[in-house]
Amino acid sequence: MYKIILIGFLFLSNLMAYSSSKILSKNPCVLYVIPRSLDDPFYQKTYAFLKEAASDLEVELHLLELKENHFIAAELVEKKLEKIKKRVDAIITVNVKKSAHRILKLAERKKIYFFVEDALIQEKIDGKDKEDFSFYLGEMTPNSFDISYSLLKKLYESSKVKIREDRKVRMIGLLGPHGTTASSDREIGMRKALSELEGKIEVLQIVRADWERDLARAKFSALSKRYNNVDIVWAANDVMALGVNDYLKANPSNFKVRPLITGVDWVDEALDRIEKEEILASGGGHFMEAAWSLVLIHDFLKGYDFRKRKKNSFLTNMAIITKDNLKNYRTFLNQENWHKIDFKRFSKIYNKSLNTYDFNIEKVFDQLQDLKI
Repeated sequence: MYKIILIGFLFLSNLMAYSSSKILSKNPCVLYVIPRSLDDPFYQKTYAFLKEAASDLEVELHLLELKENHFIAAELVEKKLEKIKKRVDAIITVNVKKSAHRILKLAERKKIYFFVEDALIQEKIDGKDKEDFSFYLGEMTPNSFDISYSLLKKLYESSKVKIREDRKVRMIGLLGPHGTTASSDREIGMRKALSELEGKIEVLQIVRADWERDLARAKFSALSKRYNNVDIVWAANDVMALGVNDYLKANPSNFKVRPLITGVDWVDEALDRIEKEEILASGGGHFMEAAWSLVLIHDFLKGYDFRKRKKNSFLTNMAIITKDNLKNYRTFLNQENWHKIDFKRFSKIYNKSLNTYDFNIEKVFDQLQDLKI
């Protein structure tokens, strides 16, 4: 009896969600706003995956590169909207240095739906909660805390095998810029692991290299001269990990034992360095979040209001690539295969039997494996 009532409740709540939002008859038009440019390898991968989703879902997609102009983000978005010949239905953006706050206020004024990915809006905006804005749809963020925690644990365990000495593991950390959710979340995860490894790791210094390769190389160069016997380098992204690796390759004689490095983002070059055992591991998978955000927006505009299920905040899992599992991930990360992914399988408009959205890396893996790629 209880199961029948539960099934009935789920059916009714699903039905209410489908019938609650105004259905858009035309193909949706969506603007994707990135904080940097497509020169950034992470955003190149993100946008390539997003375009495949847009093609499958018949969404007209436009791109705006802020190029670090976070404080005039709203003005740049408004100019871009004026250039697009048709009405934009929704904006997807990343929150860096409160740029999303400014864009949300603009979207509210323009009556354009708004979704944040790869970050959260945690503060009030002009004294209002984000949910108080009529055109705010929701947000999606990766579990940066867990992945960073796991990467530091992996660094420690691997270094103990390599060092074979009864001493503390000596560590340098490289953070992203102030004002970015990704950097702060990854730092919290890293520091949680440090607290659990108290007495086992000696933190030499943790500095900011602002996601930049050359700056990471320069900072690591200075720090490695200040401290002897650096064992591990925890970097908050792959680009900074590559900068450290650049220095190590150029100065191999400076280190008796080569330090182990980890990063985040699954940048192609970093994966090549993992294969060559120059970088230990990279955490990633969050480049898919823009595509998952587009699925939600598509469904909302086509008549499914996911907010009615009291779900407008989504946390996605990430995974760690090492040399041991790199081969399995290569097929998935080959962009030539992405057009074979059926993004409609993740949509509740096309799959009304779906009880919950399942934005999972493994689901994409399964599709590609089913195709025997």
